[in-house]
Amino acid sequence: MDQPSISLLPEDVPGAVLRHGVNIEDHSNLELQRWLECRALKKTGNKTDLVQRVVNCIEVGRSNSISLAIDGGKWYDMKRNVVVTASTSTAASGPASDETLLWARFPSREIPQYFNKGHIYTYLVGCFFENEDYVSNNAGVTEKPFRRGSQFVSSDHLHEVFDSSDNRFYLLKAKCFASFNKNKSYSVVITLNKASGAVVNGRCECKQSALGKCSHVSALLLFLEKFYRENGHDNTACTSKLRQWGLGAKLKKPGPISQKKYGNVRFEPIRRATFDPRPDNYERTVNINNFICDLQKERLPTMFQTLFQLRYDDFKLDQSSVDIVIQQVLIFKKNMDQELIKQKNIFSVEGAEIQHSLGWFRWRSYFITASNAKTASSLVSLSAKNNYLKRNLWQLTPNLLTAAMRYGQVNEAKARDKYVADHIQPNEQFVQVGLYMNKKYPHLACSADGVVTTNGVITRVIEIKCPKVLEDKDPCQWNSVLTGQQQSNFFAYEENNKVFLKANHPYNYQVATTMLIFEVPECDFVVWSSVSLLVFKVQLSDISRHVIDDITKKLKKMYYNMYIPELFLMRIPRNLPLFELDYFQE
Repeated sequence: MDQPSISLLPEDVPGAVLRHGVNIEDHSNLELQRWLECRALKKTGNKTDLVQRVVNCIEVGRSNSISLAIDGGKWYDMKRNVVVTASTSTAASGPASDETLLWARFPSREIPQYFNKGHIYTYLVGCFFENEDYVSNNAGVTEKPFRRGSQFVSSDHLHEVFDSSDNRFYLLKAKCFASFNKNKSYSVVITLNKASGAVVNGRCECKQSALGKCSHVSALLLFLEKFYRENGHDNTACTSKLRQWGLGAKLKKPGPISQKKYGNVRFEPIRRATFDPRPDNYERTVNINNFICDLQKERLPTMFQTLFQLRYDDFKLDQSSVDIVIQQVLIFKKNMDQELIKQKNIFSVEGAEIQHSLGWFRWRSYFITASNAKTASSLVSLSAKNNYLKRNLWQLTPNLLTAAMRYGQVNEAKARDKYVADHIQPNEQFVQVGLYMNKKYPHLACSADGVVTTNGVITRVIEIKCPKVLEDKDPCQWNSVLTGQQQSNFFAYEENNKVFLKANHPYNYQVATTMLIFEVPECDFVVWSSVSLLVFKVQLSDISRHVIDDITKKLKKMYYNMYIPELFLMRIPRNLPLFELDYFQE
């Protein structure tokens, strides 16, 4: 007898039902993305795209078509096998205390079979299966834990992971770094129902974990889900099971075999063309390197040099090698201090007196410049750090000149002349400068658009911007001529009829760095357009302490732990992973 077909309903899957009585556009991006994911629809794009996609799906009558493959087909398996999620009494009683459990280094036990990403969404967002008294969160509350949790997992913030279990519950505990500075760790514990895989509760030592839903709990849940997805729920080796090897990939879309269709294997000539049947010890790296070296001997460049690059073998740094790198950085600091003693407190870098000259480009690559201060202080991922060093230290990334950048370069001289004519007093002098440094901040350098001197003393610095968005508009009326989206992307805001730079904008970091280097209390920020000129003051005293600490402390730590070691090791130009010290704290 044929078995009745099984289909998933929106009520069967967490996040497949939008909140009742709430407009679609009032849901958070996370809720809309989960709703689309449950129907195997595209979930990328901005909020307008997500809302339109949800509306279109509802209008064509597909709102009840839930994908059987959602969350790896776990909800389909649960419904097919009639798995009871859990009872309220089970959740209320909770597991035994941590002291009475036997903990072992993860993974030592089977992970609940039906645990999946949907359970994480259920626990953090709402519709909690384990507790009838649970109330759903408001929109947007859980997006930060999801985002920060994913960043913690990708940055290896979790360590000392242990697991345990009793008759009803599976528990996992770990240490999680409090933030990205890795100076403090919190103990995190999560509890799962062994039958359903649902998250019963989470605990963390941080102050934000009153409900057990902080970023550290989210990180541990996402870590477990990633491990389960990549390794399965059983910690037994494949060779110890009954023919678990050589069976191919797992089904992405489970369903009855009678409904499956298998097409022909796609012919891929490139795989056959690049296949090398020789043993591993006969790799072609040496041959390619020799070929490139032979090409470099020729006077004329060839097309092959654009296709092939020299390949380098990675090298591991043991503790003795790390100690050598630390000594190199210390010697660099000592030599730098000896050179700075010969200079004034504020000095122009010799050979970089003219902006955009070859010497100027060469010298600025050795320091963190004011225009890059915000970018450098925000580096988190390994790829972002690699790209920053590749572009600024080694200058291997071509400088792309956008239309907005070209517009600013063409009109900067006009803005400078207009400012000098209207705002320079008779006893003042406007001076164009090159690359400048300050003995207090040996890791920083800046090239101001100009400085104003009185009797030979620098009194303020000038920063000129020519935004293309105000090309034919009056910058003095920017808050009325720009659209709402343009104002949100703009670098300034108005308060009590005064104009300020946004605290977290790169221009604010740039101006603050320049004022610190020149030791002046203010900066004239010039905004030019063909219609008019806007000039407003930026006071160093108005810059937040957080921004100053980022520039003077965080960037200095990054400079000696990452920037200078890379200068000696030269790993980025050879396409090797970045090496970063953890030695210099201030």
